[in-house]
Amino acid sequence: MGKREHCRTSVLFFPTFVNRFGCGKAQCTGVPSFRIGHAGFLDRLVWPDLNRRLSVAKETIVNRSNRAGQIAELRKVVMWLYDKGRYHDALPGAVQLVDWSRDSHGSSYPELADSINILAMTYHALGQYDAAEPLHVEALELRRRCNGERSCAVAMSMNNLAALHFDCGKFGKSEELYLRSLEIDRNAQTLHNLGVLYHAMGRFAEAKPLFHEALEIRHEAPGENSSSFALTLNCLAALYFRMSDYAQAESLWRRALKIRGRVSGRRHPDYARTLNNLGAVYYILGELARAERFFMRALRIRRQVFGDIHGECAQTLDNLGSVSRAKGRFKKAL
Repeated sequence: MGKREHCRTSVLFFPTFVNRFGCGKAQCTGVPSFRIGHAGFLDRLVWPDLNRRLSVAKETIVNRSNRAGQIAELRKVVMWLYDKGRYHDALPGAVQLVDWSRDSHGSSYPELADSINILAMTYHALGQYDAAEPLHVEALELRRRCNGERSCAVAMSMNNLAALHFDCGKFGKSEELYLRSLEIDRNAQTLHNLGVLYHAMGRFAEAKPLFHEALEIRHEAPGENSSSFALTLNCLAALYFRMSDYAQAESLWRRALKIRGRVSGRRHPDYARTLNNLGAVYYILGELARAERFFMRALRIRRQVFGDIHGECAQTLDNLGSVSRAKGRFKKAL
């Protein structure tokens, strides 16, 4: 297939700097029946009546008529919460969605695979990898049965499982699945993710053209003012950072930060990840006060989104500790 983004993007992380600095977690992909933006399943839908929609979805617990319509309504709510980075809020609905889908569809419908995929991605985003992996595998097998081995849905599930292997440090398995996915559908999502993987493996020369190809596709659709375009900018900046081109890294990250602020909002985890990355640039350049401000802003957002006990909060705290040590504040660094 050509340079089209058939299976649009979803979520992704960005770890800290120094030895762990990179372009972070690879993106998972969402449900093929929806147009998907970066950190979620909706194409930037905004619902002022979210509370009403939540109430409608909850009514299905006691009202089992029109279950298909109720599942669709709950799926939209879960997707909206996920898109906003509210993963903890999305999780109960995602669990319920799978239960209802199993009850309504049995074990051989594409809709069940979509629901399982949503739950797997939610666990993945929360860092609960042991819970996510069997669900990603189940979604992949269902899609093979329902859609065929060379379908876009199968390519999406391969991408998602590869992203999980990446986050678990299983780079060989991750690369194999990404390459198989690209054989089916050469889309921006998987090109981006393979670039993330090669970056993490130190294969910078192979990563750079993948990011540029993904940017070219995303420039055409969904456009520069999109979270998926900002995500690839973010990761290309990280590559320049690793190559010690700090001016280029800062420029790209500032561009990504502006897009993420407009598209996702300034309390979204993606916005925090770019703040963290800019803090890393200023740390390396010796601008410690500036670095500390960016890390503190990132930490406040991450605590609101994830709570105190989460890898991204720990990473930013580690970054702040590095700043404190560089300033000679050793007690505070501890």
